Amino acid sequence: MHNILKRSFAHVSPSLLKKPLNDPYPIAAWRSHPANMAKGVKFDHDNAFVRFCRYYLWHYGWSGRQYGLQFYDQAFEPHPLVQEALRRLRLKDPYQYDLRLQRILLASQLGSKNERLPKNMWTKWDDETFYLNPYFNEIEEEKLEREASTGMKPGYQLKEQI
Repeated sequence: MHNILKRSFAHVSPSLLKKPLNDPYPIAAWRSHPANMAKGVKFDHDNAFVRFCRYYLWHYGWSGRQYGLQFYDQAFEPHPLVQEALRRLRLKDPYQYDLRLQRILLASQLGSKNERLPKNMWTKWDDETFYLNPYFNEIEEEKLEREASTGMKPGYQLKEQI
């Protein structure tokens, strides 16, 4: 059984397999994002090497841009943090939420036909907006404020401890 699991996950990085399921950062195995050219986005680690790595990964390590997707279009939606960010996006900016759904539907159609967009329609480096970043930051601040004032954790973290 162990060899079957090893073979079926051979293409997955070992660091991703060790990642806990209750990780508060569901987007990637690392805490940084793959691009840094979006205006107004602040990252935890920001130096020339990290910016180069984000640029390289965004251009060569992620195929979502070939389908017209933006980075947060591929976020893991069942995660409570992403669900809350999407709920707030839908309430505060329904137009951006609809654009997200259109991009995902287009990518699904193209993927089912085993096609890609023409190269001039791919998502460009400068078009990336990281539209969920403000909502993630807002949720994180509220969570820290709630823990500091009441000592209580959000409900989804309490479920994981049981």
